[in-house]
Amino acid sequence: MVSASNWSKSANHFIKLCADAGNLQACYNLGILYCLQSQASGLSLIAKVAIRSNEPAIYSLSLVQYNDRGRSWKDKDIRAWISLCARASFGHIDAFRELGHYIQDGYGVPQNIAEVRRFNSIANAHEDSSSSSSKSPSQTSSSSTNPTSMFTAK
Repeated sequence: MVSASNWSKSANHFIKLCADAGNLQACYNLGILYCLQSQASGLSLIAKVAIRSNEPAIYSLSLVQYNDRGRSWKDKDIRAWISLCARASFGHIDAFRELGHYIQDGYGVPQNIAEVRRFNSIANAHEDSSSSSSKSPSQTSSSSTNPTSMFTAK
């Protein structure tokens, strides 16, 4: 990891060349860096990666949606934020845990403590087995329900 103080024009040029050549990791990293300066340009790079079902990129988009400094809480699209987090939860343990917090608090979704326990159990099992397995949280579950099932419109 390179600290911001050690970031150079040549490093920026190299990662930009990689991103322009289609390297998704470079696009994602550059997007994260650009978000610190210009949110719009950073988000477009992260979205380019997220479109390819990259869970860390999808989760990053959900965090930006949640933390958007330009809008008040009442103006935020909570459904969009939760939908992004739910989509990322298929392969990103932090997104899966975040989803559990929304369910626990009933924030944007119906509160369901039994579902929270199930989410925590799955997340803990995934973390315990992560050193020997690369299964996503939704693959670790013994239940056939998917993490986004409770977020569908009724």
